[in-house]
Amino acid sequence: MDRKPKRLLLAHNYYSTQSPSGENTVFEQEKQLLKHYGHVVETFIEESDALYQTAKPSWAKVGLLAPYNICIGSRVEKILNDFRPNLLHVHNTFPLISPAIFRMVGDRCPKVMTLHNYRLICPSATLFRKERPCFDCVSSLGPLPGIFHGCYRNSRLATASVAATAFLHKLIGTWKRHVDAFIVLSEYQKEIFASTGLPKHKIHVKPNSCADIPISWVRHERRPVCIFVGRLSSEKGLDTLIEAWRQWGTNAPALKIIGDGGLREELQRSAKGLNVQFMGILSPEQVKEEMAMASLLILPSKCVETFGLVVIEAMRLGTPVLVSDQEPLPDLIDHGDSGLIFKAGNSSELIRVLRDAWCNPDALRQIGEKGKKAFENRFTTKRNYEMLMEIYSRAHFEFSNSHGGRK
Repeated sequence: MDRKPKRLLLAHNYYSTQSPSGENTVFEQEKQLLKHYGHVVETFIEESDALYQTAKPSWAKVGLLAPYNICIGSRVEKILNDFRPNLLHVHNTFPLISPAIFRMVGDRCPKVMTLHNYRLICPSATLFRKERPCFDCVSSLGPLPGIFHGCYRNSRLATASVAATAFLHKLIGTWKRHVDAFIVLSEYQKEIFASTGLPKHKIHVKPNSCADIPISWVRHERRPVCIFVGRLSSEKGLDTLIEAWRQWGTNAPALKIIGDGGLREELQRSAKGLNVQFMGILSPEQVKEEMAMASLLILPSKCVETFGLVVIEAMRLGTPVLVSDQEPLPDLIDHGDSGLIFKAGNSSELIRVLRDAWCNPDALRQIGEKGKKAFENRFTTKRNYEMLMEIYSRAHFEFSNSHGGRK
């Protein structure tokens, strides 16, 4: 097989439109990137929205299919016979594809998996519980603490189903024997997964990238507005952000919160009377527009992130960024140079860093300009494609070795 496999099968389980996800965005961007460079791309898709077609979501169906969905077997077989891929790249299997796809493909071609989150070792996929980072399930006890605490949807039964998926495939050797390369988004993430027994030599770091943009998106005149873009959930630290606005008082700039999630109503009540606007879910083009016009993007995460796609999207536009010190966000920028950092969960420090920056617009603009240069040096689509091809090559090497030199 050529070092650059021509025929690629990409698999992804789209998250529900009720829970917007950057993983969906990355999947679409990488699919278009591969097509741009001349690869023939076929996709194997499932939609989580199918679970919401009835008045009551079918969580029983999730419990049955998430660990090992045999119902996809005929579809997988047909696409393998008709398309004959040189390589399978899986982005998300939860909940309807299931890791069974790796075993169904078997020795037909090399197999790659991107670990966009921590679901292989954490039932909630976030390493976050009770308003703090949690590593209980990374210990030798495995997922038992997560099941006890009901970390997935606050349900022990639902959590047990999610945990069973990862445990089953660890037990039957899916991760070690049927995946030739894992892609993670940071060195920090690599170390965590390696510590749980995933083969370290198969784990490769490739950060996300952003699609190239026309020069018209880059704004020289910005509005005095700060923005947050993301899921409205506790691990994103929005309570810290709103508390900072409360401390700042009537002189605080406008804050736009873009996105949706289970905490929206609670956050709206908390922000009542403040200069805070909840925008809801916007189209990708609208998000770019808001980001391009903003003076600062804030990501106050309390959880261990896998990457921080929204941060490099802002950097690409020359929009300054302020992030918490939760790993791996500090690795994306240099504090005071290409971005700003504050201590996660500390609203007083957030307000101090934010006020200092806001009172010096020239310095803030320079941070945005340096952030854009940092993006161009590290996160362009060209560099992302080169790294992806290197990982595909390593996957082929592992596949050939495990199949007696098979080409």
